[in-house]
Amino acid sequence: MALYPLILEKGNKLVDQLINVIIISTALNVLVELSMIIVPGISLKILTLFVHPGVIDIIKTNLQRGRVYFEFYDEISIPILFYLYFVKKNNRYLRGCSLLLLFGIVFISFFSNIRTRFLVTVFVLLGSFFIFRKFFSKNLLKILGVLVGVIFIIFLGYKVVNSNFGFSVLDRFFLEDKKEDVTTISFRINMIGYAIDIGNSHPFFGVGLGNYYEYLPTKIRNESFLEEANVSALLYPHNIFAQSYAEAGIPGLLSFSLLIGYFIFKDLSLFMNGSLFKITISLSFWGLFIFALFNPPTPLTFFANFFVLRSILEI
Repeated sequence: MALYPLILEKGNKLVDQLINVIIISTALNVLVELSMIIVPGISLKILTLFVHPGVIDIIKTNLQRGRVYFEFYDEISIPILFYLYFVKKNNRYLRGCSLLLLFGIVFISFFSNIRTRFLVTVFVLLGSFFIFRKFFSKNLLKILGVLVGVIFIIFLGYKVVNSNFGFSVLDRFFLEDKKEDVTTISFRINMIGYAIDIGNSHPFFGVGLGNYYEYLPTKIRNESFLEEANVSALLYPHNIFAQSYAEAGIPGLLSFSLLIGYFIFKDLSLFMNGSLFKITISLSFWGLFIFALFNPPTPLTFFANFFVLRSILEI
């Protein structure tokens, strides 16, 4: 939130710098995730030097379950990459890097076997093709190239992930594995239910930010205590509205709902009359928000992206 007045004061120059930071961080994230796919053993050894052991345990647990877990939110960069590819026509190096990153993000999203990541990827891809449709007639061959590239990457990802894990994210959408695919949906529903119960018990002020886990039923906490990965999954309900209600009560839920309502109203107007750049940023923001509807948002990385994207839209 501290970036909000700074972005308003510095204006477009700082926005350009933030976009550069987003792209550079996305490139680094893609390299890290690709290394986890290609050489997981070596990559984990290197990551242990820089990453908290609890996070490493979660990554290992998910690899054993056939998933590549990172909360980098790379998918929200896809609309920005479209913008750089179509608008920055005179910079071939930037356009080439944007295209490579786009293909890398799509591949990793498919390979991760995490349904929410793939759902967000599909949302921002379809949204990007829609908002950049006016470029199609002038760049038909390039559009076809991007489409063919995306389809090929998805096909390649399907083959590779099936070869490595025996199933793909598409199988997870079709609930092929009852234990992994159906149980996780029930788990999300239960977590939201617990959040509502906690909010109902503390309707005026909630239980405080970050205290959701402490108010879960003792049986649930005891069952997950032996595995830190399970404890991490219980730290927050898998829905940002339920989390707001449990942690901040009715005032928190109402305030957050009004804020999101304001964003919806403003962005609807933006999509009708706004600049292409701001529409692009708005699409990235709502891709990020979709993630928080089905997963517990990591406080630092999620809200950093949340407020940076919204601050850019306020200029």
